[in-house]
Amino acid sequence: MRPSSTSPAAAWRIALSVPLFLFAFIAIYLQFVRTREGQRWENEVLAAGGRGTGWLRDRNSGLLEVMDDRPLLIGAVVGVILVALVGRRWWAGLAAVVGMGLTVAASQVLKLSLLERPRLQTGPLPSHNSFPSGHVSLAMALVLALLVVLPSRLRVLAAVPGALWVASVSTATMQAGWHRLSDTLGAGLLAATVCCLVVSLLLALGKARRAAHRPGPLGLALGWVAAVVAIGWFLVRYSDVDATATEIAMAAAQSASVLIVLAVTALLRSVELLAPVAVRGESPAPPVVEPPLPGPLPGPLPGQRRVVSPEELRYYRQQLVP
Repeated sequence: MRPSSTSPAAAWRIALSVPLFLFAFIAIYLQFVRTREGQRWENEVLAAGGRGTGWLRDRNSGLLEVMDDRPLLIGAVVGVILVALVGRRWWAGLAAVVGMGLTVAASQVLKLSLLERPRLQTGPLPSHNSFPSGHVSLAMALVLALLVVLPSRLRVLAAVPGALWVASVSTATMQAGWHRLSDTLGAGLLAATVCCLVVSLLLALGKARRAAHRPGPLGLALGWVAAVVAIGWFLVRYSDVDATATEIAMAAAQSASVLIVLAVTALLRSVELLAPVAVRGESPAPPVVEPPLPGPLPGPLPGQRRVVSPEELRYYRQQLVP
């Protein structure tokens, strides 16, 4: 890894997160999609997915329609690019666009071509593979792209509402009966893997520098509160004796979405994705001027020839004088 002006610890931390996110992605797939017990539990949740109240179904339908609105999504991508251009973060904009494109493409290739869902459970539910969710992949990719192009001090402030939006999209796909819990978890982990991979490549190329401003107390407090609330929300629903499997799955999808966004935010906390620049206020180093030779050139000793130029004298002094 080529050295850059960012912290080596931060570069390695982001690089090592890539296999960790990928391992979690594979573990979710194997546990819920490739095992009989995992399919049985998710089918139970999926069968109850359409039992929400009318207003909830309407709200979720509207949210999913927004995710299918191509002009709106194109506008969101253009907005991310504009944020990068306004901040003169060229490399951040490139990383954001590449990360979004790779995430969406990878989710479709994995779901439609590479991954399979063996039919280990019988019943009327659809058995085609839906892992990972394309809607959640796109939602998570957009939020992570925004975090990449924003300055470090603003990332936490944008991460919390972005995480809540991704959690809403995850819940909507499950409530509508489109996706299972594993689909939403896999989508979030896939987007996080791609984002950290792209950022790691830019760090390896030296296209980053140490963040001039770390998140302030308000941002740190907001991030910690969001993480504690996400974990607490799942634990409360999981420990509730009256909670159904559907309610537990919904809480798991919501909490996992928030925690994945916050985890990526924490990994990027000390990195600015742009070409290294000089710190403001520092003046360039003055050019090195060699001192003039003292006095006139000495005459030759007996038997020596005359030195014909200052350059030749300087050469002799460097080579012969200890």
